[in-house]
Amino acid sequence: MSYGKDVFFGRPDYCEMIVDIFETAMASPHLGEGDRVSACQLIEAFLLNLRGHVDDVSRCVTLIRFGLTL
Repeated sequence: MSYGKDVFFGRPDYCEMIVDIFETAMASPHLGEGDRVSACQLIEAFLLNLRGHVDDVSRCVTLIRFGLTL
């Protein structure tokens, strides 16, 4: 993700996909602890590498609220 920032900047649907992967991994009863850890690592890289640009992702407020309630 650190090498493809420009792609994510230009494609909001890619950002939505990352958020969707995180939400699915955290909410699905079919996925395990390892999957949730990987989802957390993915969203961490996403938020740190795209600082200032994830504000455009419509579900970021939901993501932050969801993450804080776990």
